[in-house]
Amino acid sequence: MLVFFMLFFVAGNISYSQSIDTESSEHTNFGVDSGVYSGVMLFSTDTNNLIDDWFKGLTAFGVIDETVPFLNPKSPSLGGQLGDRNNDAIEIRMSHPVYSIVNNQLWVDAVFVRDQNTNGNFKDSNVFTGGSDKNIDNPSTWTVTKADVPQKNDIIDVFGHVRREGASVDTDEWIFLGASTRNANGDSHIDFEIFRGGLEIVNGQPISEGQESFGGRTPYLFDTTGAVTQSGDAILSVDYTNGGAQANIRIYIWLETEENQILGLKILTANP
Repeated sequence: MLVFFMLFFVAGNISYSQSIDTESSEHTNFGVDSGVYSGVMLFSTDTNNLIDDWFKGLTAFGVIDETVPFLNPKSPSLGGQLGDRNNDAIEIRMSHPVYSIVNNQLWVDAVFVRDQNTNGNFKDSNVFTGGSDKNIDNPSTWTVTKADVPQKNDIIDVFGHVRREGASVDTDEWIFLGASTRNANGDSHIDFEIFRGGLEIVNGQPISEGQESFGGRTPYLFDTTGAVTQSGDAILSVDYTNGGAQANIRIYIWLETEENQILGLKILTANP
């Protein structure tokens, strides 16, 4: 299963909703569908073949660096195979330096991660095994270990890209996210959590660089007009129901409540 989502943030404010097309679509010259190569729109009659994507196709640009030896996916431009890495987890960054202007657009950053799989005798070293490993908990309480997972929950690829509408930081900012699993059948859950302060794993234990007094999180703060004065943590949450055929998408942000000064997740938007 390969899925892609968009988050749309207006400079200085947060958009309360953004429609996500079920077919191919293009936003800020970036293709959104189940394909990964530039210049190709899989489910569209649009003849524009100058659309960027994750990897370099025959035209336009790929945002992921494919020049890393033995780490690039098989593409029209390079012939490497990720499968040669014997179940290693790898991370590849953007094809240009961060904050590069490409084709009159500001590319902020991009990342591609190939995770370990649990096929056959393989194990994944980053599996949540605790019964209470919830998004709302402090990451320092999460339990991560080496284990098996069902195919529908076995994440294989993760994609992320941030770009501006134009060449200036004053233009609208777009975030593109994607992930694939080994199997698309059955009800399942996947989410993308954005930590403003960063997150790392030390000796197998997740450690958040967010504010400890706020549960290892960074809250969004607003002034009296509703404008953002501090950007915080956010979660894009997707629940697949009806055997995996229906995606229910929600976006949450972390807020500090005035009543009791504690941090909580607040839903920002939900699809019908």
